[in-house]
Amino acid sequence: MQPSKDTLAFSLFILKEAREQLAQDFIEEEPEIYRPMFQYEKSKEQMVLAKEKYMVSWLDSHWELIENFLQNQELENTIQDGFRSGFAVVLLRLLEKFNKDGVSPVSVSLLKEKVRNLEELLNLGDKHEDRFNKLRYDIERHKRIFARKIDELRRKTK
Repeated sequence: MQPSKDTLAFSLFILKEAREQLAQDFIEEEPEIYRPMFQYEKSKEQMVLAKEKYMVSWLDSHWELIENFLQNQELENTIQDGFRSGFAVVLLRLLEKFNKDGVSPVSVSLLKEKVRNLEELLNLGDKHEDRFNKLRYDIERHKRIFARKIDELRRKTK
């Protein structure tokens, strides 16, 4: 089904607003974008996850824009639903551009779930990094304590 001209105009408005927000996030150096550049600079996999999390969040923000816009309009529910479903068609086309292999229609409904899962993966990575740093600290501490004991024993034997 092809969206109506009004639905396409509405969809273009939402896409424009979301794009402006994306540009604003980069201009204002939004921490959600820039923090992972430093936080995950040593982990390529976590960096990829952080980028993907941001993009999925950005895609999901389109729905928030729609809901905020429609709340301020006095439109019948059927018209609002038409705008929503028409935008879903447009968003699927956008998703297809992001994913060369194509996207299933379920993708739109899974955006929020994917963001949550990506956040959990990033948190797991953070915990792993914290444990690794603690382990490195423990190794250094034990090396120093061992070296002190050896020196102490040498001094006693002289």
